[in-house]
Amino acid sequence: MNIFEMIKQAFIQWGVQLHDTFIVESRYMMLVDGLKNTMIITLGALLIGVVLGSIISIIKYCGEDVPFMKPLCMFCDLYTTVI
Repeated sequence: MNIFEMIKQAFIQWGVQLHDTFIVESRYMMLVDGLKNTMIITLGALLIGVVLGSIISIIKYCGEDVPFMKPLCMFCDLYTTVI
């Protein structure tokens, strides 16, 4: 058996093993469910980040000249420095 036949047999065995692992008993659906959960978590984190970032930027921009907002501005400065 030459090298090309051996490579062909290896790919055929790999394909059969892949089929048995994912297609049989619909195990690929676990990957689909995992992808769905990942997308939900990512979109939730994106929403939280945009809302929190917008609030902090508005406070830092608008609160610089307002005396009673100085502590809040200092907290936002500390938050952005740490994060």
